[in-house]
Amino acid sequence: MIDLHIHTNHSDGTDSVKELLEKAENKKIEVISITDHNKIDTYK
Repeated sequence: MIDLHIHTNHSDGTDSVKELLEKAENKKIEVISITDHNKIDTYK
């Protein structure tokens, strides 16, 4: 399974990067794409 449109709490999502990775792993999602808006805070 893949999800190519995910937002973190650095944009308009509610979960941190770590939380998103854990949820993806638990749901057996093999490929994700973080698509935050107008910020690069997630990648610092």
